[in-house]
Amino acid sequence: LTMFNNFVARLRKTGAQEEKISVASPINLSLHVSDSQMDSIAVVTPFATFPLSVDIWVLGNTVRPLLRGDITNTNSGFIGVREVYEFELKNLLISWNDVPWQNGIIDVSSSQELPYCSETSEKEKETCPINLDLQGTITNLQAVPSSNCGGESSAASIYYNILLGCIAENNGEPTGTSLQVRQSARSSRRLRTRPLEATTSVIST
Repeated sequence: LTMFNNFVARLRKTGAQEEKISVASPINLSLHVSDSQMDSIAVVTPFATFPLSVDIWVLGNTVRPLLRGDITNTNSGFIGVREVYEFELKNLLISWNDVPWQNGIIDVSSSQELPYCSETSEKEKETCPINLDLQGTITNLQAVPSSNCGGESSAASIYYNILLGCIAENNGEPTGTSLQVRQSARSSRRLRTRPLEATTSVIST
């Protein structure tokens, strides 16, 4: 038991010395991470599916690493919920300018075409885009919905339309036939959904 306690004490002392050395003498970093070709990396989940390109430098040191570069997408893929609330990506950019990773700037633009809940002849086949933008830093991201489809355009009414699956009118109340419109709209969105194929990335230093 005494030998074991002495061994543990030596390990703790060695670990403390190594930690002290690493803090006192940080290692400078200069690492370049990039994919070999455009959109050769993919994110594939039920809540987001899109290809992306990476071009990032890891600079600074082991105590305070900094990032420079960006992650981009070339206008393809979706965010939301697969086959239910899919927003087509228009733009995705995550960028760093010699800052810690959590200070990276995010700029995402996406939209979804929704039909009107009413079945008037002039709007029976008409749709209107609902925009959903994500802006801010990695640790402080804000969702910004917007639309120009007539009627109320507050954030609450836009989220209501998204959940409803169609653009409500008549003071926010859908007509009695809106369920059929919603089901038809969601069915058509499922038919438009295609699987995304992508290769793995090649990382160069």
